[in-house]
Amino acid sequence: MRLLRLFLLCGTFVAAVLVSACAETTTGSQGDESPVQEGEVVTPTPAATASPTLPVSTPPVSAPEQPVPPPSISPTPDPVPEIFPAPPVVTPPSAAQPSASPCPANRTELPPGTWGAPDVLLNVASQSAVVHGDLVTSAGSGLCGALLETRTQAGELKGRHYLPRGLMDYYTGIAKFPHGGFILSGMRSEAPVAPQATVIHRMVVALVDEKANLIWKNDFAPEGPSMQNWGYSVVTDRVGNSYVAANLNGFSVVKLNAKGERLWTYNYAENSGVARAIRFDADGNVVATGYVDVNLQSEFGDRDVFVIKLSPKKKIIFKHRVISPTLDHAYDLAINAAGKTWVLGWSADQGVRFGKKTLRLPAAFLICIEPNGTRSAIIDVGQGTYTARVEILPSQRILISGSSMDSPLTSALFSPDGKVRMAEKVYANNFWNILNFMVMGTQGDVYVGLGSGTPLGQAPSYAFGSIRKLSEADLIGRLNTAAP
Repeated sequence: MRLLRLFLLCGTFVAAVLVSACAETTTGSQGDESPVQEGEVVTPTPAATASPTLPVSTPPVSAPEQPVPPPSISPTPDPVPEIFPAPPVVTPPSAAQPSASPCPANRTELPPGTWGAPDVLLNVASQSAVVHGDLVTSAGSGLCGALLETRTQAGELKGRHYLPRGLMDYYTGIAKFPHGGFILSGMRSEAPVAPQATVIHRMVVALVDEKANLIWKNDFAPEGPSMQNWGYSVVTDRVGNSYVAANLNGFSVVKLNAKGERLWTYNYAENSGVARAIRFDADGNVVATGYVDVNLQSEFGDRDVFVIKLSPKKKIIFKHRVISPTLDHAYDLAINAAGKTWVLGWSADQGVRFGKKTLRLPAAFLICIEPNGTRSAIIDVGQGTYTARVEILPSQRILISGSSMDSPLTSALFSPDGKVRMAEKVYANNFWNILNFMVMGTQGDVYVGLGSGTPLGQAPSYAFGSIRKLSEADLIGRLNTAAP
């Protein structure tokens, strides 16, 4: 499993008509487009010097975890022997057993793991996850097929089932369906059709029951010249309507009813960008973020962070674009108790020549958007990674995590205003790692999903998933969780 890096373009004739009609009501005023201002970017200070009244006077320095020693496995890659040996790790008797395996006779599924570090002999479905009540359900790849797994918050496996073959290649979004089961969003690929030269990616949204049986699916026809569409993140309301942050002919928010029928689509503009994350606010509106392509004539590329809040009826409550001359990407967002939206992302400069008064976003950043859509802060969070996630803890402190191929998982904790960097922890191991998700339960329990694997050319030749369980105390010790 390798994370595909997609920057998608788009538009069929029908979609173009719809987008043109939509554009009449979505053209932003200059107030919606705000360049980075002088003095606006803030670099957080360490907790000890910035706020001596904090419960912890000096944030503890967390030593990286000791690398997990590689298992004693022969370096000989596939083919797999005709009789695959029994797995060395036995599932605890209390755990549910997998459903009928689609594995060939000479292979077997990696045994299920529980919360913890990546383990080449164990596997957890870790492409997306949702916390519902006292349970955590995740979806993702196994050695022999895509899996749907449900665990208690303590990590006890309650169910492990194979998802239908060919439903999706990547399961990047999951939400609990109010009438039972789960909404899944993602992508499946198919062979190109002339004159298309690249593989076609189709956005897929589906409802499955608790045992991964398919109830319905909406396999969207490709839209746009690139024909590379994707449903990234999904949320579902109390009556079963789903909202998907997507690339469907550019930055898109797609609403479906409880039967999977498309009700409406918001597009920023045809052939422009990707929506990566979506959440509900306290009033049932949806806030989505990602990037939009601008200044297409730039030889170095120009992408801007874009945030939009929409009502269930597609009314634009606010939209905000951060103007910067570099390649800027928003990857996730979280909304605090005051209704402020914190956007996490990264920026890449590929050689832009800056004017004297031109400012850019930091390499990795948190941006605060007020409930009225204005921007109140840009926080420089240090080194960025291609995959990053953010959550607002019950204390209102901001937790971010990131990992990108050759970098280990790193989590950092910030004060509620983002201006104090309170703690950081690195989780080192011997594998390459991709952060897939970070989700939080009602008590502040946080679950971080990774896809990991051995370095290229080393056996075994498969990737495996893991989920870590984190908490605020993991980062800064036992601490009064009242916000500073």
